[in-house]
This record gives sequence, structure tokens and C-alpha cells, in this order.
Amino acid sequence: MGLREIVTPERLVMTSDALEDENGNPQLEVRTTITFAEHGGKTKLTLHAVVLKATPEAATALAG
Repeated sequence: MGLREIVTPERLVMTSDALEDENGNPQLEVRTTITFAEHGGKTKLTLHAVVLKATPEAATALAG
């Protein structure tokens, strides 16, 4: 996992590899953005994930 951006106390952005094949090679690269916002005296956390790269073999997992 690679941390790409920190905006205290608002946002974290990171990239990670997922779904390794039988040889340990990643089949997906995902960018995850986590935002934090004050909401009625509490913290609202929003998570957004975007696939940046995917192998053809990852299509089954991405389809659900």
C-alpha cells in the first residue's frame, strides 16, 4: 500500500494492489480516498475506491 496524500484532518489517499494470482502478482491496482467531515457533532467517513489497473483475469471479481 502506498500513501499518496494526507490532508489533516480531511482526507487520506492511498493506492494498493489486490487479488494476487497464484504467483503472487497483483491483478488490481486500486486508489482509495477516505474523507472525514464534521456532521452534527460526529465524524462522517466516506470511502471511495477506484480501480486504476486491472488484468483480464480480474474481470470476474469486478463483475461482482
